[in-house]
Amino acid sequence: MDNTRSFTSWGGAVMEPLRRYVALKLTVSEISHLQQEVHVLDRLSHGIASHPGKKHIVQLLDRFQHEGPNGTHSCIVLELLGPRVDAEAEHHKDNRLPGSIAWETCKQTAQAVEYVHANGIAHGDLHPGNLVFAPVSTVCQVGSNITKILGTPQMFELVVGYPPFDNLMPNKDDLIREWVSMFGNLPQGWARYFPYPESDDIEIDQVTLPDWLHDTYFDEGRKGDFAEAHIEELGELLQSMMQYCPSNRPRVSELLKSPWFQKNPWQRLSPSKVSQPSPSMA
Repeated sequence: MDNTRSFTSWGGAVMEPLRRYVALKLTVSEISHLQQEVHVLDRLSHGIASHPGKKHIVQLLDRFQHEGPNGTHSCIVLELLGPRVDAEAEHHKDNRLPGSIAWETCKQTAQAVEYVHANGIAHGDLHPGNLVFAPVSTVCQVGSNITKILGTPQMFELVVGYPPFDNLMPNKDDLIREWVSMFGNLPQGWARYFPYPESDDIEIDQVTLPDWLHDTYFDEGRKGDFAEAHIEELGELLQSMMQYCPSNRPRVSELLKSPWFQKNPWQRLSPSKVSQPSPSMA
């Protein structure tokens, strides 16, 4: 085996003396990127305990080295999580999470991102596939049928069921057309990296992101869980986020103060109708 290459494997285990199921992540080479992950998780575990986003970050439970016939394996023990948010959405009509769960997932994800940023860390690959639901506590107890419960081993997308831009084998020219039609001309200096297609016979209607969100959510008279007013608030929130220049984008703490997050559309429902598993960032 080439010792300069690093691979990662996932498995399940029972942690003593807690007697609970956990997730075990290990590498099969001595050179590993796992140490950086441990450093990040350590830093997040010692953050402000009262921050509402901390409980939505995967928890590091333990770490150790295992000596095997092929060398030293770095291992970390994490809390058991699952299923992935995008996988759960596939079990619902139109690949959409129920409105109450989609809203709660958006808010808890924003809180988690705010907590991560507060600790001087940025998540470089945030999408529904890297968000997982935390199972109820009884699932983690030894003896629970976790295979049956967990299954086999972006806010627009969470609400609508698919990304706002073409993600079926997209090419750069198509994406540039969509950007310009929705957000206006690219900033000066970007043309060197993202030149607009020349002699282009393809025309794309000018549309704003809020309008596109509304049209896709209520496509063909489809009835959604969110009212039009809620979708309008989300559209305004997304429009403020989708700015070309990062300095023009609001901070996560500012996003959490928006009307979309401040008012829970389901707050008048009984607790039994709005309770759901809590998503965590992985």
